[in-house]
Amino acid sequence: MEAQLASVRELANYRKLVERVVEVFGDEIKASRWLSLPNPELNGETPLQAVQRNDHDTRVLEPILTRIEHGIDY
Repeated sequence: MEAQLASVRELANYRKLVERVVEVFGDEIKASRWLSLPNPELNGETPLQAVQRNDHDTRVLEPILTRIEHGIDY
């Protein structure tokens, strides 16, 4: 039961992440591409890899997304 709850939380976090990235990039294709490409700010990991490595905590990407959203350092 606990494993199922963890999976549900991971899926919910992933859904929120995708929504946030689409919001920032304005397009699902651009968002998908960004999520799957290595990012120098994440030591060469893809954003999805970084989220997985951080126990599916999407907050690890928020500083990067905020900078992109505001046109800073991107």
